[in-house]
Amino acid sequence: MNITKEKTKIVLYSKVKFKYNCYNCGKPGHKPSKCRFKTEGHWKKQHKPKRYQSANISEQEENKNQDYINFIASSKKSQVVNNEKRDTITWILDSGASEHMVNRLEYFYKLEDLEIPVQITIAKDGENYLIAKKCGYIKMYAENGRIIKVDKVLYVQNLKFNLMFVSKLEKRGLKVIFHKGRADILQQNTTITQAKREGKLYELTLVLEVTENGMVTTVSDHNLNIWRRRFGHLNKNSLLELFKNNVVDGLPNI
Repeated sequence: MNITKEKTKIVLYSKVKFKYNCYNCGKPGHKPSKCRFKTEGHWKKQHKPKRYQSANISEQEENKNQDYINFIASSKKSQVVNNEKRDTITWILDSGASEHMVNRLEYFYKLEDLEIPVQITIAKDGENYLIAKKCGYIKMYAENGRIIKVDKVLYVQNLKFNLMFVSKLEKRGLKVIFHKGRADILQQNTTITQAKREGKLYELTLVLEVTENGMVTTVSDHNLNIWRRRFGHLNKNSLLELFKNNVVDGLPNI
């Protein structure tokens, strides 16, 4: 699967110093909202804070055109990943324009090699970068049972958290509405699923479908225990093998 035959480069910056002159005092290095010489209340009224105060900045270079992308605050990166259940995936909704990215192979329903790897450079106390060599699609289920398929997802090993980009959803004809601490994702005015705000992040947790080549199974341990009792406490690996090969009628479709 080839996303683009042109070189693609994504750069993430953790902190960027403001390099332009202040509109209020004319001095460089700070924004008008941070100016010490501003009139009390003047800039506060005219410049409202952005939704994500700790946002990172990403730059995607494709076909020699550069776009600047605001990333969500990353204060809960490790918690988002560590708190995931084995059979679910938690996404962070983001306003950027890159392809969706995840950090674990077992999330994919189908996975293929990229013809040209994608380099993701992280600038923080030096130049570090990650490489995406694979992409594929992920099949998931919402709480209401709706099937959700996301294609052209990049596999980025060691990425701190999974990113789902609002702009990509909108290009597919979906609508994302943020209100009252949640983000509703709609298709033809029908809500497909819903992300919830946790601090400054909008987190979307979905149930995974299994891979077609058996890379991983996402049957819950509770369901496995039920089927083990039915088969005389058959060991877990043997039971999963029965699931994959559809040996017995009535088993979950994995």
